[in-house]
Amino acid sequence: MSETQLKSGKQSLRKLSRRAFLPGLIVGAAGLNALLIRYFIPKAALTTRDLDRPKLPRHPLHKIAFSKLGLSPGFYLNSVSGVIHYFSEQPVAQFHEENNDRLRPVDPTKAGINLADAGSSKPRINLSSASYFFEQAAVSELQKKEIEVACDLLMFAIQYELQSAYRAARSSRFAPYAKSPSFRLYDLLAGISVRFNKTDYLDRIIETIKSSKDKETIKKFETRLSKWQDANSKWRGRWSDTNKPITWTVTKGLVLPM
Repeated sequence: MSETQLKSGKQSLRKLSRRAFLPGLIVGAAGLNALLIRYFIPKAALTTRDLDRPKLPRHPLHKIAFSKLGLSPGFYLNSVSGVIHYFSEQPVAQFHEENNDRLRPVDPTKAGINLADAGSSKPRINLSSASYFFEQAAVSELQKKEIEVACDLLMFAIQYELQSAYRAARSSRFAPYAKSPSFRLYDLLAGISVRFNKTDYLDRIIETIKSSKDKETIKKFETRLSKWQDANSKWRGRWSDTNKPITWTVTKGLVLPM
């Protein structure tokens, strides 16, 4: 091989190496970045704005039929899966209509849900849906002036979630939204217990929070516990003043003026 051919071969090899190097560098950098995000960089904390929004159910889209089932609003047990769902008068992510025969009306507070294993036993309410379902159901009952029914639903939801939150906090596979308390449930029950002079429910919320096994959860409620227990707090004054209405919105069209 001549010297000219040898130089030409080396130049071609350099060009080929540079062409192969750049894509390899990009792929390698992308992979390293993904690993850092997945395993080493802490996830961003949920903002106050995020926590103040209703926890919308997270369903796999390929299983969803966005249509009304023609059922009365309420909780229903799927006799096949053992999962309890809540259906409102508005179209929501739900079953296909041909599966209606699987559904049975049920009172979730009397369905035999195992609070010690919330989210795993049967019957159960999926963790991704429970907060949203109970909030809708409670507001619906409040609109009908069924104050104690609404309070019982919210109290059960809080007990259900605290057990689930404790389990979720110990499992790294749970997403941040599943670990964080659904503050709206607590805020609504605390508020209406003062508004409608049902302060025994407020006492039960406080006791339930303080007895949680998850110390991090208790810390997250320090500010709320302080204002709830302060008879002169602005929060208590606002909720106890029946001359000033308070608006609570769950979904568009489901608004509760109190």
